Amino acid sequence: QEAEAAGEVEEGCQAPDEVDESVSLGPPAGAGELDDAKQDAMIDAKSAASEALADGNYEKAVAKFSEAIALSASALTLAKRANAFIKLGRPCMAIRDCDAALSINPDSAKAYKVRGVANRMLGRWEQASKDLGQGMNIDFDDATAEVQKLVDAKWHAIREKKLKAEADEREAKKQAALKEQQERLK
Repeated sequence: QEAEAAGEVEEGCQAPDEVDESVSLGPPAGAGELDDAKQDAMIDAKSAASEALADGNYEKAVAKFSEAIALSASALTLAKRANAFIKLGRPCMAIRDCDAALSINPDSAKAYKVRGVANRMLGRWEQASKDLGQGMNIDFDDATAEVQKLVDAKWHAIREKKLKAEADEREAKKQAALKEQQERLK
C-alpha cells in the first residue's frame, strides 16, 4: 500500500487500472419493475454473459453483464461482472462493481471474495485479507482458501515488519530522551 502511494508496483501486483464511470451500476433509482420484454432481455443478457465467461471471452461477458445490469442490478450480477473484470486485469473496475454489489447485499460472499482478489492484485494486502476472510465466513470454498492463505501470509509479514519498525522507532526516541536527560543532569 505504501509502494502504491509512492507510485511503485510491488512484484506480483499491478498498477491500478482506470475506472470508467460510464459503466452502469444499474438503472436509475425509481425505475420501477421490468415489463416482460425487459425481463426477457435481462435473462438473455445474463445467459449470454455466463456463456461468454465460460468460453473465456471476458470482454463479451462484461458487455452482456452490463446490458443485464442496466436493466436491473443485482448483487450477484455485479459480482459476476466484477469477476470478468478480474479476468481482464481490471481490479479497480472489479472493486467498483463489488462495492455496488455490497451496497445491494452486504452479505454477498462472491462480492467479498472477488473484491479480495482485486485488492490482492493491487497489493492491498490488509484489505484483501479482510475481504477474503469475510467472504469465506459467509461461504467457504477451497479455491478462495488458497488465495486467502497466500494473502494472509503476505499481510502477516508486512504487519510484523511494520510493528517491528514502530517498536524500533519508539526505542530510539526513548534512548534519545534518556540521553538528553543525562546531558541535562551533567
